[in-house]
Amino acid sequence: MQTDIELIREIQSGNRVAFQKLVKQNQKSIYYLALRLSANHEEAEDLAQDVFVNCFRSIDSLRSDSSISSWLYRITINRFIDKKRKKQVQT
Repeated sequence: MQTDIELIREIQSGNRVAFQKLVKQNQKSIYYLALRLSANHEEAEDLAQDVFVNCFRSIDSLRSDSSISSWLYRITINRFIDKKRKKQVQT
């Protein structure tokens, strides 16, 4: 089994298969967190997808000694808060 550190290093070196592995390992937990936050299936799916896009774009900022799941949870919560603020401003 590959450690988080090894997986992060592979992703940071451009290994797309490693990124797919990260998504596969974490997509259910991120979706369920998003569902608990939003209480809406469609919003949860959109939020989870947004989280992994954000993760892909900012993977270089993740320290190799960090936990991937904790980082993804934090991204999920932050993206949810951002979307909620944006909705409030629009109304």
